[in-house]
Amino acid sequence: MNRMPGTTEGPEKRRLAASLLEHPSEADIAELIEVDKEIFPTMPIDDEVIRGALESSGVQVILRGEDGKIAGYIISRPHNEVYDELKKLDPELEVVEGGLYAESMGIVPKARGALSNLRAMGDTFVAEAKRKGFVKITGHFRVSEGLSGVLQNRANAQKLRTIENWLQSGEPFDYLEIGVD
Repeated sequence: MNRMPGTTEGPEKRRLAASLLEHPSEADIAELIEVDKEIFPTMPIDDEVIRGALESSGVQVILRGEDGKIAGYIISRPHNEVYDELKKLDPELEVVEGGLYAESMGIVPKARGALSNLRAMGDTFVAEAKRKGFVKITGHFRVSEGLSGVLQNRANAQKLRTIENWLQSGEPFDYLEIGVD
């Protein structure tokens, strides 16, 4: 359920450091929850969804700002782990062996100055997904802020369908699949 706002001009225009978030502390989790609320004030992700993703065998990536604080993230779970839950929301969803579902991603406004920060997170995410043996990244990606289009154009994502009013957000989201080569 990727709600990533589009890239707008901001003060941190240089590429920040993206890293894996392994064995997060309670402080990391609390900071991630607060960052999510800053990024998505009208539709923050449920704290339990964040905790579930962090405890899964998915890939978790964070972007740290120059101040050392979390400035962005991608959290994920194996696709088939969330299949039953998502099938209720997306009846056309299919089982994807070797799939990794991108649960949520976002970058704080001050770090959205260029696509380089999104690219830094994406490169780290894809490399670790590949290392862990995932063959496909799946997810529902926001259309209105341009993330779906960026992924289709730059990551060769395949759009399988658009779901209007995803999660009662009032916005369309595209379901995409991206091969991990």
